[in-house]
Amino acid sequence: MSVKVIAYDVGTTGLKTCLFSISAEESVRYLAGEVEHYELHVLENGGVEQEASDWWEAMSRSTKRLLAKTGVPPEEIRGITFCSQFQTVVLVDKSGRPLRRAMSCMTPGPTPSSSGTWVRASRWRAWISSRCSST
Repeated sequence: MSVKVIAYDVGTTGLKTCLFSISAEESVRYLAGEVEHYELHVLENGGVEQEASDWWEAMSRSTKRLLAKTGVPPEEIRGITFCSQFQTVVLVDKSGRPLRRAMSCMTPGPTPSSSGTWVRASRWRAWISSRCSST
């Protein structure tokens, strides 16, 4: 028996949405993926900002396309997981609505740790990205 899981990679200029099947027999199997792009606002002072609502809209659109493409009904999804950009701040009001654009700290990407091994989260994100980029 397998379960279906959606993985979201909230990236700098786009969101990758991937569907996986997980089972004891086959381990993890990539089924399909979708990408939805959004705007990155680079400021004169080097700062970087994004509209938090763009992430939600990208997630909604890409998930609908993914489920339509695969024919998997939403009820069959048993889990979701997220990975995201490094150090992003979203200021919200009491209702959880963003007060302004999200502020991001841009980095050059994952680097080896002092022991020479890659950070696990970075490897997972790279693995998801490699699977989703092929669609």
